Amino acid sequence: MKKRDLAIIFCVLGLFLFCLLGIFNAAGKYSKENNTIRKIQELALALRIYSADHGKYPPSLEKLSMQSDNQTRSSIDQILHDPQNHNYDYQPKTNGFVVTVTSPDRWFGKGDHYLVEFEESTNHTLLKLNGAVLSESWIGDH
Repeated sequence: MKKRDLAIIFCVLGLFLFCLLGIFNAAGKYSKENNTIRKIQELALALRIYSADHGKYPPSLEKLSMQSDNQTRSSIDQILHDPQNHNYDYQPKTNGFVVTVTSPDRWFGKGDHYLVEFEESTNHTLLKLNGAVLSESWIGDH
């Protein structure tokens, strides 16, 4: 076999491995993103339950955790102290809340950024993630 043939084989093999690595990287990123969205939805539900129980949203996520039952507290603490080092910035509103979730930049790319907005009125609730509607419900006639 000539050197040129070996070089072609190694180039094709290298390209194949590079593509395979890209597929695994994309699958891992998709899985992490789905996990983060699930955690955001859990946090939004805990905030809504707190509001229903107390008549207002908590002043901070720490207050939410402190005033929750043990199972909910454990879940919230796991969300807020996840291994991906997401930062949760929470802002309560009179009719909802805004949570900004960011992860630190990595050496190979920019960190993730999620903007979660929840609004409620007497007949309507709306949960948005980065501007896209995650859930919407109507209460009574609309």
